[in-house]
Amino acid sequence: MFHLSHLRYFYAVAQTRSIRKAAESLHVAQSAVSRQIKNLEEELGVSLFDRHPRGVRLTDAGQILAKYAQQTMLNLDRIRSEIDDLRALRRGTIKICTVEAGIIDILPQVIRDFRNRYPSVNVTVLVRGSQGVVDTILNDDADLGLAFNAHYHPDIEVVATQPQRLYAAVGPRHPIAGKKQVKLAELRGYPIALPDSSFGIRQLVDQIQQSSQIRIEPVLTTDSIQMLVSFARLDLGVAFLPFFAIKGEIGSGRVAGVPLADPPARNANAEIIVHRGRQLPIPAEEFLEDLKKALRLLK
Repeated sequence: MFHLSHLRYFYAVAQTRSIRKAAESLHVAQSAVSRQIKNLEEELGVSLFDRHPRGVRLTDAGQILAKYAQQTMLNLDRIRSEIDDLRALRRGTIKICTVEAGIIDILPQVIRDFRNRYPSVNVTVLVRGSQGVVDTILNDDADLGLAFNAHYHPDIEVVATQPQRLYAAVGPRHPIAGKKQVKLAELRGYPIALPDSSFGIRQLVDQIQQSSQIRIEPVLTTDSIQMLVSFARLDLGVAFLPFFAIKGEIGSGRVAGVPLADPPARNANAEIIVHRGRQLPIPAEEFLEDLKKALRLLK
């Protein structure tokens, strides 16, 4: 069985690809890191790194060990979290990756209520497009993901889902503002704003275009949901957004939302995702339950 100190030093080098940088992150001498790596290589009887002037690179054997080391480090975090829970400390960090629509309303409220109960738990929030949320969860750079219509991946588990129909968002005086629903084909004559291809919104709109054999050219492409909301609010044209991104704007009367009638847009979902098989830290598990409840309230 490997010594944990060996694995910790090895994993630091594998992440930084540099013995010097690993030593700095561990606050130890470079010689200590080199010695631990050498001991590990002697124990296994293989080289774990190829050395070159700019740093080190994992060998094939090193890549196998890196996967084991990563899982071991994650399990250690779980153990520490459980011990803290038993001691009623409730300390730690929850890492969440979300689409931008999630930070407009739903996540701030869940974080507020959660921290009222557990003020010693810190929360990190990363904002990505739906594909970026999936990638972040797969890389274990976040515990929980909040995505919109994310693509299927066998290593991603959807732990909660809520229908979130795609809307055409416009200014309150826009000609379509009073409609009960609208098809994409009816909007080709208006200026259109779309997010880039990393967003589930864009992927839905592209599906509609393919299935209905129509083509729209956006006058604005952006990686910001807030920019899309502003585009609609200022009556510059039509922006496509899920309801939970514009719920407050519709309620205030600053934006009108018209549901899209095209099938892919009717069947869209907001989803909470995790890395399949990964055991979440205790604070993240409890936060997940709060987030599930909040998701169910989205209409």
